[in-house]
Amino acid sequence: VISGTSTGGLMTAMLAAPNSSNANSPLFTPSDVVQFYKKYGPKIFEPTRYIKYQPWTIEHLQLC
Repeated sequence: VISGTSTGGLMTAMLAAPNSSNANSPLFTPSDVVQFYKKYGPKIFEPTRYIKYQPWTIEHLQLC
């Protein structure tokens, strides 16, 4: 059993989704997950007007 909350939940769902053309591999690879976060992460985790300090940026994450 694998699970997660927030970003962990998204990753879990992507990595656990069954691949209908190959039952031995997931629908998404870890590389697919990284690309998904690079493309959609800023919109999914867009700061709201209530958040004045955003502790991370895409540039910061790329340095990690």
